[in-house]
Amino acid sequence: MTEVILCLDIGGTNCRIGLVDRENRLYGQRMTGTGTLAEKGFMEGLAELIRGYAAQYREQFQIRGVSLGFPSTIDRTRRHVLSTPNIPGLDDIPVADFLEERLQIPIFLERDVNLLLLRAQVEAMGATVACEVNILDPDYVILGGGLLQMEDFPVELLERYIRRHTRKPFPEQNLRLLYSEAGQENGVIGAGIYGWRMLSQQRFCSGAGSAIPARA
Repeated sequence: MTEVILCLDIGGTNCRIGLVDRENRLYGQRMTGTGTLAEKGFMEGLAELIRGYAAQYREQFQIRGVSLGFPSTIDRTRRHVLSTPNIPGLDDIPVADFLEERLQIPIFLERDVNLLLLRAQVEAMGATVACEVNILDPDYVILGGGLLQMEDFPVELLERYIRRHTRKPFPEQNLRLLYSEAGQENGVIGAGIYGWRMLSQQRFCSGAGSAIPARA
């Protein structure tokens, strides 16, 4: 039976869920509205979503843990959500403890990119791309990855930094910047990679992981 991490990429509008194996292959991805989780209380709704989704795949996969990405401020232990501006009912919540108690499986949390560091990251990214352009002198550069696909990622700022650091007049004058198509699965797979890494560090010691029990 294939071992997987059950992964959720939770945004202010949509929640994406799927299963990711050790080779980062994605199974059974689906999307639901984040607002629907709040109908019974956000945390109870989240637990119910995970429980119901897991039940559909119990015969096919062994679920070793649950990895969740939140658009939130999370404490240093990566177990407690401190604040979430865009999701009502998700402030000062011990998410990992809550879900581990109800689901009896390892829970791993991570947060979105720290926006305070974003500008520095964008400038460093632009300088790195420009360095490669100066060396290779390509006709065009294809940019992609999860960071660039964030809803509010400053694409114009990145392009400005790339051109600032690219040698002039050439190759900067003829440089074309293209972008790979955004994939809805990126956040879910990222949660899977994080979950497998955390599981390998044995930060949850009560067992090897098992299928999530159904509600009594």
